[in-house]
Amino acid sequence: MTKRSLKASSEGINLVNEAIIRLSMNQQDIATSLLVTRQPISKFFNRKPVDRKLFIEICDKLSLNWQLIVEKETKDVPESKYTEIENGKTPFCIIICIQIVSYFLSQYILDLLVKEIRKQIRTNVRERCGTMRILDMNQLVELTGEHGIYTDVNILEEITGRRRLGVEQLIQNLDIDNNIDGFERFGLHQIAEERVPGLKAVQKHNRLLVLGKPGAGKTTFLKYLSMQCIEGELKERRIPVFLTLKDFAEADGKPSLLEYIIQSLNVYDIERDLTIELLKHGRFLILLD
Repeated sequence: MTKRSLKASSEGINLVNEAIIRLSMNQQDIATSLLVTRQPISKFFNRKPVDRKLFIEICDKLSLNWQLIVEKETKDVPESKYTEIENGKTPFCIIICIQIVSYFLSQYILDLLVKEIRKQIRTNVRERCGTMRILDMNQLVELTGEHGIYTDVNILEEITGRRRLGVEQLIQNLDIDNNIDGFERFGLHQIAEERVPGLKAVQKHNRLLVLGKPGAGKTTFLKYLSMQCIEGELKERRIPVFLTLKDFAEADGKPSLLEYIIQSLNVYDIERDLTIELLKHGRFLILLD
């Protein structure tokens, strides 16, 4: 029969006190939130038996697993391998297994959702990002594919203008006798950074800011990333979202960026809560032009 009262172990109270500090709470806060008097809460903290339901509620309030807080009974006779489960005490190893299974199941469900959404938006992504308009040409040109015009870009991982040099490096780069420009630019004319392929930089970093002069190919690069993603060549477990910041700035109601992303995906009947959940799990490739 399940016990109607439980009390905390000494190790459990240590975990409880740590949780109290972490959450910046006190015993009165817990009593108020659970709509009970201070007395049973005080009994809980003094390791005295309290009602089982209240014991579990207190642990839940502190985001603790009550099975790890409760004092375990000791018996002289050996228990069967099912005794803990029969007494309502789930063994720790089973708890861990459940959590692991739950995690992989949630990832599997997310993968299915991402796969389905990618199917829904594929046509639109191809229409928006799969072609480019070239000056003096009436017909759109394919960005990727057999007749695509895209050329791989190499980029600098560090902004040259923000690079710091030591005095010795400046002196080595300075050649006043042979080049008067060397004095005016004071050693900056010989700085050369190693360039890396654009796709490699995207694979390496989770957040990127792409800087370049007008016409340098920033928009083309972002559209290419969208196409690579939707075709499964890049970050195939993510959903590409290409947004033009000009359209965002001119949107009705001046929504926040989060709201604008939600509105953009709502066109495909993707609900707000699902969008937020996928964002939390990093399942979007957000490209802001």
